[in-house]
Amino acid sequence: MNKIHKTATSRDNHESESLLKELVSMSKDDISDEVLYDVYNTEAQIFNHLLYSDEARLAIDSARVVAERLGDKAKQADCYVITAYIIKDFHSRGSSVDSDIYLDNVNEYFLKAQAISAEIKDTIGMLGAMLGSSFTRFEKEELESAKKIIKDIIELNTPVKSKRIQMRVLSELGRIHEIEEEWDKARQDYYNAIEVAKELGDERIRQYNLFLLADLDLRLGNMDAALENILKAEDIGEIARLNDIAHYKYRIYKAQGKYELAITEFEKYFETFKEAKVNRDTENINKWDAELRNELKDEDLLRKQRELKAQSLKSKFWLVLSLVSFLIIAFLSYLYFKLKRSRQILAKQKSIIEDQKEELKELDELKSRFFANISHELRTPLTLMLGPIDSVINRKKLEPKDASNLRLAQENGNKLLRLVASILNLSKIESGKLEVTEVPVNVYEFIRRIFSAFDSYAQQESIQLLFDFRASKDMNLLLDPEKIEIVLNNLISNAIKFSNSDSSISLIIKDKKNALQIEIKDQGMGIHPDDLPYIFDRFYQSSHEGAYVDGGSGVGLALSKELIELMKGEISVNSVLEEGSHFILSFPRKEVLGSQIIENTDPLFSTNRGETIQDIMMDKKTKEKKEKTVLIVEDNNSLRDFLESILEDNYNIITAFNGEVAIKKLEEIESDNSVRPDLILTDIMMPVMDGYEFLEAIKTDERFSWIPTIVLTARADQKDMLKALRIGVDDYLIKPFDEGELIARIHNLIDYSDQKQDFNLEERMDNSGIPVISQEDQEWLQNFEDFVKTHIKSNTISVSWIAHEFALSESTLLRQLKRLTGHSPSKYIQELRLNEAKELLETRRYNSISKVAYAIGYKDSSSFSRAFKARFGKSPSSYFI
Repeated sequence: MNKIHKTATSRDNHESESLLKELVSMSKDDISDEVLYDVYNTEAQIFNHLLYSDEARLAIDSARVVAERLGDKAKQADCYVITAYIIKDFHSRGSSVDSDIYLDNVNEYFLKAQAISAEIKDTIGMLGAMLGSSFTRFEKEELESAKKIIKDIIELNTPVKSKRIQMRVLSELGRIHEIEEEWDKARQDYYNAIEVAKELGDERIRQYNLFLLADLDLRLGNMDAALENILKAEDIGEIARLNDIAHYKYRIYKAQGKYELAITEFEKYFETFKEAKVNRDTENINKWDAELRNELKDEDLLRKQRELKAQSLKSKFWLVLSLVSFLIIAFLSYLYFKLKRSRQILAKQKSIIEDQKEELKELDELKSRFFANISHELRTPLTLMLGPIDSVINRKKLEPKDASNLRLAQENGNKLLRLVASILNLSKIESGKLEVTEVPVNVYEFIRRIFSAFDSYAQQESIQLLFDFRASKDMNLLLDPEKIEIVLNNLISNAIKFSNSDSSISLIIKDKKNALQIEIKDQGMGIHPDDLPYIFDRFYQSSHEGAYVDGGSGVGLALSKELIELMKGEISVNSVLEEGSHFILSFPRKEVLGSQIIENTDPLFSTNRGETIQDIMMDKKTKEKKEKTVLIVEDNNSLRDFLESILEDNYNIITAFNGEVAIKKLEEIESDNSVRPDLILTDIMMPVMDGYEFLEAIKTDERFSWIPTIVLTARADQKDMLKALRIGVDDYLIKPFDEGELIARIHNLIDYSDQKQDFNLEERMDNSGIPVISQEDQEWLQNFEDFVKTHIKSNTISVSWIAHEFALSESTLLRQLKRLTGHSPSKYIQELRLNEAKELLETRRYNSISKVAYAIGYKDSSSFSRAFKARFGKSPSSYFI
């Protein structure tokens, strides 16, 4: 094996081919995997040295298979590195493949090796792969990326102190500095690399850096220095690249005007270049050449002289031919490099265009997210305004509960007004038209009033509010109360929104002599580190998986920061994911002597509103128990209370703040053997567990999958509706909704569910008391539904015809459908038709009611409209408004 490793790194072709023959002829079946790996690895390196790239790839692939069989990840990483260098060497010999494509291919193998080395904590292996990756970046002229990788390598090598890595890093740094035209730095890097190579006894790397120094001197016109370095490279010995040395000498002598020496070196270069291209029959050619020379000794002297003369003429001919070939090659090289440079310029321009395209795409996505979320922000308060107002109007007379409805509408009207005011304030700040109006304020009374206004909201969420005033209660400062109240309202409401139940929120005020400092600490879900640098950016929305999808507009924190900076203050935040956030506000301390304090009485921003919606709702009379139960899952407190108020007259109500709380309540009901909900009404955008996750959880749980579900959401996009329907929801309503339509849909869904379960339910119970249906019955029912939908357009479809098509009698078909669905055939067909009509109307497939009616088999639109309104609580014409 020592001979294998020594010869594999040798530059002697004959010795390499001799060893290669031995390796190829070996019986691979009689040796261990450890030795077999070395054999294949060495074969790959020798093949590559002899310019047999395809054979080299096959050999290194075989080595990698053996390494995988051994489970040796270090060897696998080494195979990937060798593969990368084989590809690099092949393309450096003039492949026609686009340089960027082949460099990406090379880099892919270096990255694989780096990943494996990192996995097994092989720092040296990882550094070697990173060096290869920096090479590809350098070749693609991505200098900043190459420099970054080199910097990372230097940091990782500091504790390891690998001289070999240091030597290779110095070479790469020299090349980078040379491209950046930092000649002195480049020269010093090459000299340092040569010194380390001497210390390690690595003649190959020393020679490589001498070539780099010669290149640098040629570039700068230092021909004597270039020649000195080439002669040093030539003195290294057997491993010297004779064709490269001859080529360098030719270039130097040509630049010095020594044309005879230049021609001599060019002939050497031409001969050594041809020798490098010899095939596996080299030994036979040498043998025949020796035999020919022996025969020449026995020939006549005259013949020899003639041949010598002919050879002289032939030499002159080859000399002329060589010069002509050189000129052609030089011209073609000029064209090639010019073309390559043009392609690189085009590639850079393409890259710039692609970057601009990505930036435009990101801006478009940002705009889309902003408008989607601002629409959600508007839809919920609109629902809470229009719904209560509709309730009052529909009753045509005022009742005691109408006070809470009107107060709810008023509250959400103010919320909309505050949102619009926030957006306008941002615009005013941007245009420089928003001014600071400072008045004397008693800090203790002012801030405590703001914080106390959130007491009922926090109590409802089981959150404790802690007020910690660490300053004199008589402290009066010049402040802009309106702007500070906007900021505090935003931060406190966010803290409550993102906090868990049974946690606390602290508001801490400190007198810092030159500044007033306000801190808001919560124990909530925290902010993801990726989002933390951007939370004060306008319209920023987290795209991180698991982020709270609340439909916010991204205005609140941006406005808060800009208002604070307008008042010459500062704001910062510290946050730990799943542990909480800590906002710190600081304002200039401008103390006022005197007692004249101005209270803020602006109703738009005042939080001292007296009786809250929750206070009114808490005053409701306890309703008598109803027959049916509805579970409402909604994170907006006001909307949840409003839904409860319009449904409590007809149903028992259970409420939950989000999907996780709802599932806990369902499991508690199950364990207590309490009455299960007959219907679930849920929002989509909620914290902790959103509506999609909640629906997927209950639809895959046999205990709850039978409960009909209605989605009530501000998400109006078709893709959101389709996503919910694919999960298996029974109905989908968009905010703002019509109260009568919601009640009708709930009533019909519960009624429809009851009919399905009541008929022969005892025959289809498992041990847990949950209705079940066999696989065979499911397939039959699916076939029946598919058949009806296929022929649904026909207004002549009848029970007798369907029974005939299914080879059943009408009475048997009746019993089968009753058993499986609780409906008669005609009732079930009508249900399928009306649900198909609802989908057609929601997706706007047709532009008139008559077309929709015809599409589902109704003879006239009036009978269709009556049936549709009876089923869904709203007329088909409402979809075209």
